[in-house]
Amino acid sequence: MKRILIALVAAATLLAACSTSGGNDAAKLTVREQEVLHRVVAGKTNQAIASELKISQKTVEKYMAAIFTKLNVSSRVEAAVVAVKEGLV
Repeated sequence: MKRILIALVAAATLLAACSTSGGNDAAKLTVREQEVLHRVVAGKTNQAIASELKISQKTVEKYMAAIFTKLNVSSRVEAAVVAVKEGLV
């Protein structure tokens, strides 16, 4: 788990350095989307997030899709970068 988190942080740092992302709707994240995003930043899998929040993995996937759209990103790593950069977590 520690290696995954280190890899996530390294990838996030690289993406942040190369990022040219435009505006996003980060302020419009729902409370539940913020809870999911917080767990993504912590390196949790969809399965782990679903278990912790007592929802289905499909529901986590739907939250992730909404988060990607609102943050104008296309991956978990990019979402984590934006979350950290914008102080969402």
